[in-house]
Amino acid sequence: LVFVMRDVVRSKAPLIAAATDTELWPQATAGSTKGAEVHKIVAGYRSSFWEDAELLLKYCQPIMDAIHILEGDKPLLSQLRSVYEQIRQHFEAIMAAPDTPDKVKRSRLLVVVEERMAKHYKPCFDAAYVVDPINFTKQEGEWFPPVAKLKNEERRAAFEVGAALWMLGLSLLSVGS
Repeated sequence: LVFVMRDVVRSKAPLIAAATDTELWPQATAGSTKGAEVHKIVAGYRSSFWEDAELLLKYCQPIMDAIHILEGDKPLLSQLRSVYEQIRQHFEAIMAAPDTPDKVKRSRLLVVVEERMAKHYKPCFDAAYVVDPINFTKQEGEWFPPVAKLKNEERRAAFEVGAALWMLGLSLLSVGS
């Protein structure tokens, strides 16, 4: 939907020109039961359509970015946590922005985003985040995993996954001996 809406918004001027062309539009929509409704929307008589479409694109941009990252040539499990955090921060900023329409501020947008992220969260995201050197930070000349960036429950879940993998590795090594 978002990808289609992006193309529609990019084509706004020609769509409005076509919808307001008094010769072309009646010919193009002859026999259509929806032609008059589409005309009202596209021609701007229902002015909120273009505004809503642009808001949809603005609000969904980090989700589209995340899809590109996660479906790319090198999707990285260790990046999921960062992608989720970027999405959450984006929607928090939207809700706090003074120019955000009241209808958006009154919505459950942020709650729905957080519920979705919690539904799909897996402890292995945090474990992968902690062990991926790309996420390490340098402190006093030494490189450290980003354990301090995790909340207590995330840290515990990451350590549980790590311990389970360690034990699996040990058991595989002992089988081979």
